[in-house]
Order: sequence, then structure tokens, then C-alpha cells
Amino acid sequence: MLRPPARLWSQIIKTLAWALIAGIIYYLTAYLGLKLATLNPQASPVWPATGVAICLYYLFGAPAALGVFWGAFFANFQTGLSIFPCLLIGLGNSAEVLVCFWIFRFLMRFKNDYGVHGKVIFGVVAAIVATALSASIGTLALYFHGVVTSILILKNWLTWWMGDIIGALFFIPFAYGISIQKWKLFHSFRKEINIAALLFIFSVILINWIFFNGQGAAFVFIIYLVLLFAARFLTSIWIFGFTLLICISGTYATFLGLGPFAETILNENMLHLQLFLLGLGLTGLVLSSLSEEGLRHRPAMILIFGWFISGLTFYSFFKSNSEADHLRFTEEAKKAQQAIEVTLNDYFGLLDSGVGFLNSNDYVSKQAWRSYVTQIMKDKKFIGVRSIGIAFASKTGQLQDLAKENHLKHADIENLVVHPVPYVGNSLPNLQPEMHFIVTYVVTSEAPFLNEKIVIGLDYSTEQSRYKTALRARDTGDITSTDNIRLSSDVKPRSAFLIFAPFYKSGAPIDTVAQRRAAFRGVVFTPIIVEPFVTAALGHHAEEMHLELEFKSPTGTLTPMYLSASKVVDVKNEIVYDTMLAGQAVRIHWRKTENFKSSSDLTFSLIAFFGSVISLLVAIILSSLQNLTLTAQKIAGVKTRELIEKNKNWQLLTETAPVGIFLTDRLGHFTYVNSSLSQMTGTSASELLGYEWMHSVHKDDLPMVQQNWHGLQQGKELNCNYRILNSEQSTIFVWGQVVAMRNDTNHVIGYLGVIQDMTDSVQKNNSLIATSRMSSLGEMASGVAHEINNPLSIIIGKADMLRLMLEKDNFDANKIKKYSQQISETASRIAKIIRGLRAFARETSNEPFEVCRLSSVVQETFELCQERFLSHHIELRPPLIDQYENLQCWGRPEQLAQVLLNLLNNAFDAALTSNEKWVEVHVQAVNSIIKIAVIDSGAGIPQPSIKKIFEPFYTTKEVGKGTGLGLSISKGIMEKHQGLLYFDVEAKHTTFIVEISEYVAHYQIEAKDP
Repeated sequence: MLRPPARLWSQIIKTLAWALIAGIIYYLTAYLGLKLATLNPQASPVWPATGVAICLYYLFGAPAALGVFWGAFFANFQTGLSIFPCLLIGLGNSAEVLVCFWIFRFLMRFKNDYGVHGKVIFGVVAAIVATALSASIGTLALYFHGVVTSILILKNWLTWWMGDIIGALFFIPFAYGISIQKWKLFHSFRKEINIAALLFIFSVILINWIFFNGQGAAFVFIIYLVLLFAARFLTSIWIFGFTLLICISGTYATFLGLGPFAETILNENMLHLQLFLLGLGLTGLVLSSLSEEGLRHRPAMILIFGWFISGLTFYSFFKSNSEADHLRFTEEAKKAQQAIEVTLNDYFGLLDSGVGFLNSNDYVSKQAWRSYVTQIMKDKKFIGVRSIGIAFASKTGQLQDLAKENHLKHADIENLVVHPVPYVGNSLPNLQPEMHFIVTYVVTSEAPFLNEKIVIGLDYSTEQSRYKTALRARDTGDITSTDNIRLSSDVKPRSAFLIFAPFYKSGAPIDTVAQRRAAFRGVVFTPIIVEPFVTAALGHHAEEMHLELEFKSPTGTLTPMYLSASKVVDVKNEIVYDTMLAGQAVRIHWRKTENFKSSSDLTFSLIAFFGSVISLLVAIILSSLQNLTLTAQKIAGVKTRELIEKNKNWQLLTETAPVGIFLTDRLGHFTYVNSSLSQMTGTSASELLGYEWMHSVHKDDLPMVQQNWHGLQQGKELNCNYRILNSEQSTIFVWGQVVAMRNDTNHVIGYLGVIQDMTDSVQKNNSLIATSRMSSLGEMASGVAHEINNPLSIIIGKADMLRLMLEKDNFDANKIKKYSQQISETASRIAKIIRGLRAFARETSNEPFEVCRLSSVVQETFELCQERFLSHHIELRPPLIDQYENLQCWGRPEQLAQVLLNLLNNAFDAALTSNEKWVEVHVQAVNSIIKIAVIDSGAGIPQPSIKKIFEPFYTTKEVGKGTGLGLSISKGIMEKHQGLLYFDVEAKHTTFIVEISEYVAHYQIEAKDP
């Protein structure tokens, strides 16, 4: 459903308003950041706008990205950049914000895997990737539009990228901390203001000392202690605040050419500063997460140690590079000064040459002087010389006296007009000078430079500096220079000076001042304008060396003469020389320019940066390990208490359990025995430890138990009934179960066994078995009586017949033999029946297992019950003798006969009510398993009763018939024989099957030796 138009316009206006506000804020921040640009107007080494942009996006959402775009566009457009690259840069800055947020939110899905430091790691990763994208887009935009050359493209990208990262690391945490604390921030301020104020004062002192004093390079990493103290005693917002304060102070100082990073050109200085600030920003973030985790002693000491090593490394490299730079700076200063002195000496040589020319001739005409000077000025060595003149001395200053005193001709002084020096602020008082110095000859190399008409006729005695310099030259005989003057012929008001070379009468002695004054004729001079002179003298040294030249008066006053146009990058380091130039005291100041080729590179800053980062990583790892250790200790404590509690419960359970419980090692030796087992065996637990657990098993049951133990070691179960002998050699019937205990790799490490005293149960069970047997005997009693009565009748009848024969003396040997044989056979039959009854009724539960012939068991059972079947007209179908004649099994024959008899009795009752009255028995051996099937023609067993027929006292017979124990007891007997008794549900007629293992020759051997 579409929004109503009014609501839509309201949303659009709101979005544009937020975008406008965000754009204005971003524009102002970007404008300030561009003031720090070094390589070009668009690449700033510190770019706070990145942090501000992300904070704006956090506050305003998507409209902030639009504001960042147009704010970046106008900020770069005002630098003179064309529209298209400005658009690309704006897109890059907007994409930077969006990508940074997307990466951070994506990585925060895995925050549970990284603990409390996850936010720091994810924030740094997001900032690195997003700012790299912005730097790449911006640098490529500048490159394709010719702002950045291919040589500087990497340096521009690096400056841009690191500047953006610094802005993100310093401004985002600070703004984020303020936004999440909100009103709690003021409570935090009130609570921590005292500590924060002291730390602020400490910070200001350190900042001034390190960044503005010029002596803090050795202690630059001490500033990290501020953050450590903030992390220890204050909340995270203070950590971010102090990192921001240090960032702004360090940037400002470096921009002014101060601090430990102001060594070379500004961009190189800023790169050094960037690495330091990156380490500082990361430290602030990590300390914030460490404080949340609980900053502990060891991580703090690791950080301090790491900062000490990093600071020591930084200062070692810094000092080495500084010393190398200072040595080179000193050498360059000397070379530059020598270059000035060499150039000045060239001027001296030129003047000396002129003096020599005058001394070699008693008379030099004006034309001869012009020819001479024009010729020597062609020499490239004197390329800087633009005029050479002669000022002849005269006591009166009159032209006639001047010509007479210097042997000049009328043509030499023709049109000569003597006049004072113009533009003079230090003229001599209105006194008669000791001597006049009138410029008579002047030859210039460049007419515009010097107007000969203005210079010729100048009386240097009318200006103090020129006059005193000329007198000094006369008296010393040396080339001498004036102090700072303005040349009368110079069209610009520039600093200049004149150098005078005195010349004397040819052949006159000039050893003393008096002799020099007597022979003095005048001076050869050349004017020097300081700026072109120094520029020409310095040559290539001017690129790296910044010169400030001052003339020093006898009173110590310094007059500025020259100042290089190049920019000074290291204002705190300079070399000052006080020297003499042509007799004039001067002071020379040498400083480095931005083109000074420093030996410093990013190596020591990189080492310091990675040192601080490694310290942070080690601190994080150590803190995490300590937390992990504490957590593990807590868990271990809880688990220990639980284990102790469980052990108490285990001991309570095992010691109060009515069954014997034991533990063994892998070989079956007791390692633990509870009190019940100790009482059962009549031996103390301490005496049982170390014994094999089967040592008390009855010798007749030992083969069977050993076989089960062997099966347990092969992965089977040990669950059986057997007998043990206690310390008094009394027999105890027990049920035992043993299970293997395994470790994590599924290897057996021991065994756990449970033994239950079954003596009472066995005795009761034996009584039930006996009762069941008696019941079975009772059920077939009539048949047995009939079975015995018939042969007894035969015996009685034959005995009567023998008696009659004796009474009548009628002996018939054949009859007597026949009757005797019949009586013997019949008596044997009765004996056989009686023996079967006696064996069936005898108690055999305590007798050992033996090899049983299956034919004997089956035939004796049939002897007992076949008469009953015949008397009730039920066909009893015995198995074929060939099926079982040679079969044997391991057990008690009487109990096996009882099982077969119980099944035949049940079959008899079922077939009795059937139309077809028959019961048949099948015997077969399959895979060493003997199967005996008892099948009857009865109506079968109802489906609901099938699951219950083996339960004790459950019967499907009429009331008064059966006890309900036959099948239950028979099943128990078969289980003791490790056999089976079950109902075949798939058979057509009612079928019960008995299964028992066939006896083989090596069976007993395996049972005895598992």
C-alpha cells in the first residue's frame, strides 16, 4: 500500500534536512582537515572527517551518507579541483562509511568467538578495508586528472589511507563512547573529575615537553602512560578523550615544525606522525577493551615494557639519524659558507687585478680603464660582477685638485660633476672631511643595473659607511666592505654593500699607516647587491640550506641583509656563524629547508609502531590467558566441588548399596571394593585390593566365569549366575555383571562389577523348582502308577505260577527259565522307572555342570510320561533316534529333563481337549546349536497371552490346574544353561523351542582358560 503524499513529502523533507546537517558538519571537518594537506591540496595525513562521517551515519542513518557525499564534494571543489574528480572523491567517502558499517556488522556475528576484544578487532578491520577503498578511489581520481603523478601515486595513497584510519581510530571511539553513555556520562564526569583533572595536567605537561619543547624525542612513548592511567582509574570515554587530545596536539606541533617528528619535509614528518598516531589509536582501543576485561598487573607491565623497548628503539634510530643529519647539515653549512667566501674572494681577485693594472701604469685613462674592465668581465668566473669603478682620493674635492693629485687629463674629468650620495640617512656632519673619494671611472656590464651618469661624480665622503670604509681600506691596505647600504643607482630598495680595494702611488713604500696615507691615491670598488650575490654564491646549496645574513655593527647591532625564500622545516635546529667578510662583521644563520635530503626514513617509526602493536598483542594474549585461567580455575573449583560431592554420593551409594560393587584395572585386579562385597566374601577391603576379582569364584563355576570374562574382553557382556566361596568356605550364590570402562579414545582402562547375593533367591527358586517337579510328578502320577502296576502284576502272576510248579513238583525247565526272564525284565523296567523318578525328584541345583547325553535325557523323560499319554489316547511322537543319538550338551541333565517334562505336560493338557490328540518332539542340530521343538495339536495360545506366558504364576489353564511356574522356571533353567526357551509365533501349531549349545571336545578347555 502506497504512503499518502503528505506523509511521503514529510519523510523526504526530513531525510534532506538530516543530509543537510550531516553535510555541513562533514564539510567543516573536511575543510579543517585539508588545511593539513601536504603532497597536494586533497591528501591530508590526518583526516578527522572519516571518524565524523561514521559517527554521523551512526546518528542519522542513511541520510548521513548523502550528506557526506555533498560535503566532500564542496570541500574538495574549493581547493580548485574540477567537478568530476570531486564527484568521485565524494562517492569514495560515502562508500567508505557504508562499507565500514557493513563489514563491522557482518563481523559482529562472530563476536562470541573473540570475547571482549572482538569489537576492537572488528572495528580496526572494518576501518582498514573501508579507508583503503576511499583512498584508492580518491587517489585514482587525482591521478587520472593529472593532479598526482605516477611517481607520487603510492605516497599519495599511503598518506590518504593512513590519514583516514587515524580519523577513524581517534574520533569514532570518542563519539561512540559519548553516544552510548548519554546522561550517565555526566555522572561519570562528577565521579572521576578529580583523577581526570590530575591526569589532564600530567598530559599537558608531557605534551608540552614532548611535542613543543624540542627535547622529548627520547621520551615520546611516555605519553602512552596517560592512556594506561586512564584505563586503570577511569572509564573508556576518558581513554578516548586523552587519545584525541594527544592526536590534536601532536598534529599541530608537527605542522608547526616542532616535536620529534619535525625533521624533514612536512609530508615525511606527517608520515612519521601517522605511524605514531596509529599506534596510539590502537593502544587506546585495546586499553579500553582491557579495562572492560579488568586491566591486570601483568598485561600492564607487558605494555610498559613494550613501550620502553619501542621508545628506546625509536630514540636510538632517531638519535642516529638526527646525528647523521646534523653532521651533514653542518658540512653543508660549511660548504655553503665557503661558497660565499669563494665567490667573495673572486670579487677580491677582480679588485686586486684592477689595483695591479693601476699600479703598473703611472697613468690610466678613462678609455683604457673601460677597455680593461670590459675585457676581464668576459671571464665567466666574474659573471656576477656588474660594475667596477675607481674613486680617486682628493684632499679638497675640487676637480682641479683631483686631476692634479692623480695625474688625470682633462678628458678624464670632462663633464664630471661632483655630488653627494643620494638616499643617505647616515651622512657625515657638516664638517670638512679628512679626504674626499670621488667616483671618476665606472664601467657597467648591464646598463639597466647601474646608471653610470648617476654614479660618476659621487663623493663617498658624504656618506658615513662609504667614507669610513674607504678610510679603513686606505689605512689597512686591505680590501674592505661597507655595511648594509642602498646603492644610489639601484632601482629597487635592496640590501647591498661596496667592497673597496686601495691602490697607492707606484713604487711608494706602504709598510706603515703613515706611508700608506702618504702614497694613497684612491680605491677600486665594485657594488654587491646581497640577494643575487648570495643566490649565485650558494648555487645548489640554496635548495637544502636556508640562509639568514646579518651585518653586525661595532656596537653589536644586527642589520638583516638576506633571508632565503625557502621554507624552514626544522625551526629548532640552526647553525650560527659570526665571521668577517671583507673586514665587515657578519652573522650567518643556517637552517634546513624542506628540500634537505635527510637520512631519516620511516624505518624507526615503523619499528616503534610495530613494537607498540606487538606489545598490544602480547598484552591481549596474556590478559585473555589470565581470564581463561581464572575462568578455568572457577570452573575447576566448581567441578572439584561437584566431583567431591559426587565422590561422597558415590561412596555413600556404594557403601550403602545392598550389592557388592568393585573396580578393577585392565588385568582384572581389584582397585576398589565396597563394604557389601567385603562382607559377602568375609575379607576386608584392604586385603582384597590387588587380588584378581575371580579369586573367590567356586572352582566348578570358574570355567564358565572365565569364558564370560574372555567374552567381555572381546566386546561381549559378562552377565551370569555363579557361586563364590567366602573366607569360611561357605558357598554363596551370586549374580554378577561386569562392564568395561573406556577413556575418550575408546580404550579399556578398567572394569566395573556388581555382585548380588542370590542365595536366598536360589533357595526359594530351588523350592519352586522342586514344587514344580512335584507338581509335574503329580500330574503324571496316575500314569506312573499304571506304569508300575502292570509290570508288578506280571511279576506277581509269574511268581504265582512258579510257586504252583513248586507245589506240584511239576518242574518245566523251559517255563521256569521263561518266567524267570520275564520277572527279571519286568523288575528291570520297574527299577528303570523308579530310577527316573528318583533322579527327577532329586535336588541338583548345587551340582556342577557335566556333559549330558541328549538321548538319555529324552528317553528317560519319555519313559516317565508315555504311559500317561497312552492312557488318555494321546499320540506321543518321539523324535527319530538318528536326530539326537550322538548329541551332547553342557549342563545338569535332571534340570534339562525337567524343562522337557514341563513342556510335555503343557502339551498334554493342550492336546487333551483337541479333536486331534497328538504331541510330537523334534530334535536337530544347526550350527552347533541343539534345537528341541515340542509341538501339540491344541487350540494354540491367544495373542494377548503370548507376552505373559513366561511370567511367574501366569497360566492359561483352568483354576486348580497348574501353578503358573512351569514355563517361568523352565526359562530360568535355560538361561542358567546359557540357552533359550521361546514360543515360535510363526509355527502352524503350538510350538515351544529349547535351544542350547552343542558340546564339543574343546569346550571345557576354553572355559577353563579364557
